[in-house]
Amino acid sequence: MRLYVCIMIAIIFLIGCKQQPEQKNDVSKANHIASVDYNDQYSEKIKVLVDQKLVGLTYKKNKEKESINNYIVDFSAACMCDTSAMLINSKLKTLYLFNYCIQDIPPKSKDFYLTYAIDTIKEQKNKIVVYTKATEELDALVITFIKKDTLPIYTTTHTGSYPKEYIGSKITQYYTTYKNSRKIKIEDCGDFDG
Repeated sequence: MRLYVCIMIAIIFLIGCKQQPEQKNDVSKANHIASVDYNDQYSEKIKVLVDQKLVGLTYKKNKEKESINNYIVDFSAACMCDTSAMLINSKLKTLYLFNYCIQDIPPKSKDFYLTYAIDTIKEQKNKIVVYTKATEELDALVITFIKKDTLPIYTTTHTGSYPKEYIGSKITQYYTTYKNSRKIKIEDCGDFDG
């Protein structure tokens, strides 16, 4: 009987040892996946929008065909600081909403900004959709970006409560990256002191 028990213990031990290396490989694969930068998981279309300030624009029709000259950073944004901007941080999986006039972008900014945890970012045909999670303070927000055919400008729509307090009461329909906004006319504030 003792011999039988010893043989069973030895078999269980040997089976357990054979499974151990397989588990170790799974753990090393999991660690490798966890170390990948979030931005590497996104398509090129999504990468254009993440990790940089997105600036709200106003459409001003002029005599030109659809061109970048039809969009401006208007007086409300540039002078009154009454327009929101946003940042999709791929590493932290966070959406920040903040005022256009903030110089340092979140999370480094000491100025007021709102923080949303991103649930998912999906690419659907010509759309990029950002889904956020609800918190005690903020409802979930879904923002859809549709790129203009030949322009570095996105038409946006949102569902959920888009907060206006402290970040600007004007919600713009068009956004571009900060880099591209430097090609766009900014309305002159003149003698306005704000």
